[in-house]
Amino acid sequence: MLKWGVLGTGEVACDVAYAINFVPNNSVAGVASRSAKNAEWFANNLPDAKAYTDYDALIQDPAIDIIYIATPNSTHTDMMRKCIAAGKHILCEKPFCLNAPEGREIQQLAKAANVFCMEALWTRFIPATKHIIEQVKNGDIGTVNFVKGSFGHVFSKDRCFNKKLGGGVLFDLGMYLISLTYPVLGMPEQLKFMPKYGQSGVDEQSSFTFSYKNGNIASFHCSFLNDLENTIEFYGESGILKLGPPFYRTSKISFDVQSASPINQEKAVRKNPYGYPGPLQKAPYFKERLKPMLPSKTKLSNIPFKGNGYHYEIEEVYQCIEKGWIESKILPLEHSISVVEIMNRLYESEPIT
Repeated sequence: MLKWGVLGTGEVACDVAYAINFVPNNSVAGVASRSAKNAEWFANNLPDAKAYTDYDALIQDPAIDIIYIATPNSTHTDMMRKCIAAGKHILCEKPFCLNAPEGREIQQLAKAANVFCMEALWTRFIPATKHIIEQVKNGDIGTVNFVKGSFGHVFSKDRCFNKKLGGGVLFDLGMYLISLTYPVLGMPEQLKFMPKYGQSGVDEQSSFTFSYKNGNIASFHCSFLNDLENTIEFYGESGILKLGPPFYRTSKISFDVQSASPINQEKAVRKNPYGYPGPLQKAPYFKERLKPMLPSKTKLSNIPFKGNGYHYEIEEVYQCIEKGWIESKILPLEHSISVVEIMNRLYESEPIT
């Protein structure tokens, strides 16, 4: 039985805690919070969970095997240092850290201590997400040349707008888009960042684009201020794969076939509709109106998932530890650190005005 300790009592911590208890041979044994009231409430809603009002007390408890870190972004690195020093395995909420050098430090410390460590990027383990990334990497849509995506919801959580706590839409939402693109396209060569900073001092919405050595392009939008489409699309030579909406918690995948045929210059020249007699001048208009009524070429797939979806990352953690691995092969620390490095480069780049 893998005994879990949970640091933090926010909404996501609750979801993950329920998921931990859903997975066989895993259970939440303790929860810690700066607030005794929150810790007690959290523990009372879970069987056999003990409340701690001190993070260090939970970390040092020999009854705890692994710790899920759900404290504010700015505390992740320090919490992981303490967990590793105590010999605890780690599942740390995203973002893994706020800068790449700290991430590499944690990677080295975890390796030296022989403890498992992984970022809690739960979306990566949802069945539909795993499937679409495998499809793209296996070349099912041919060579990918363009990726686009969006992630936006109206947020009011104080921590998201608190710079000292590591807030900002790029760290909270944009990183999901980057993380799902990185396995396919790798590290971008050039990037452009267009953020909107609010009175809070953090980026509250932004657009950013990447270009790669092979000529590929990726374009993303994220926002705390608006509900966006919340999809991610991979454009390949033979078709377009679309995940969602919403891409981060979905069973829906769509595939649109597209064929690349040589351009016939004669046929490519548009005819002038104003030379048509009478009602035929409206032919282009009616042609567009009829398109939605024609048989769709879109192929839809449904890959359902159980529960709230968080248990898939717990299963990955448990299986890795059972095998004696200190990193996940699906989501290794190198992936998480590289994504942080990309976000660091975006923040350091000259904003477009």
